[in-house]
Amino acid sequence: MAQKVFSLVVIVVAIAMGVLASVLPSERLADLVLISKFFLSMVPVLLVGALIKYLIRAE
Repeated sequence: MAQKVFSLVVIVVAIAMGVLASVLPSERLADLVLISKFFLSMVPVLLVGALIKYLIRAE
């Protein structure tokens, strides 16, 4: 159940960012780009953490 809620939240955030990117004036897009750069820099760290967790728990 929690995984479905999390997936729904991620989808809603992605759709909201897409809508904001197309609606916001060009001078406000810098805020959206800053948010997306934060997530892009966070993804490799999360992937490495997930890989380490997988390797430790694999038996």
